[in-house]
Amino acid sequence: MANFAPQNYINTISEQLAAVRDYVPLYAVIAHRGSTYWAPEETESAWRWAREMGADYLESDLQCSKDGVIIANHDDNLKRTTNIEAVFGSDVPATRVEFYESLGFSHDDAEEQLMRDRASFQPYYMQSYYYAELLMLDAGGWFDKSFAASRNGSLADGHLHYSTGQYVSALQDQIAYASGKMLHRGDDGERVLPYRIKPEYQGKTLPLSRRHSRPLPSRKHLRQLAGIRERAGCRPDIRAPGLPLELDDVGL
Repeated sequence: MANFAPQNYINTISEQLAAVRDYVPLYAVIAHRGSTYWAPEETESAWRWAREMGADYLESDLQCSKDGVIIANHDDNLKRTTNIEAVFGSDVPATRVEFYESLGFSHDDAEEQLMRDRASFQPYYMQSYYYAELLMLDAGGWFDKSFAASRNGSLADGHLHYSTGQYVSALQDQIAYASGKMLHRGDDGERVLPYRIKPEYQGKTLPLSRRHSRPLPSRKHLRQLAGIRERAGCRPDIRAPGLPLELDDVGL
């Protein structure tokens, strides 16, 4: 006669579990990567469309950029959902040295950091690119030409310009869309989101900035911060970490 494990019946739950039970709708509608039938997944269009359709939750996957920005994106490789091959090719972005110089670093410093970047560079993988560089990509054209950017990003006159279409979303963006916000864009459709070196690192050389920069977020911290499942790609470039940049909170 087969032996079966004893059955245990739970008649009560803790106050914490009861609070979760009472908060989550009985038949919750979860938008998987946003409204992916109507818009390119995990972009502003997909998130906002899903919200307006009445979704209770916006589901996303997590990655990290080179500078430690948590990204709401399913793939750690950007080839499928962006035009990264056309914009950057398979090498470190050609604008990387000029990007460092735009932050106030010397040409020698920028060239030194470029060599470090190349040593650990993985083409098309999220962790090898700064978030500002990801905003140069078109994340909508692969889905349908109606979502394509009118132009790609560029770096001219010491200033980085983003693309004008759908962007790779930061987790912060997704949370803002869930609360009803939209991106702050200029007249030409380009996102308005200045970037700069953090004040405590201004005037330092790149080696000094690396030496005094804070550790990038750990996987445990990412799980706690996001409250949703962690993906293996949630790792910034730990062998050639990014610069301690900050983004103005004016992009939403």
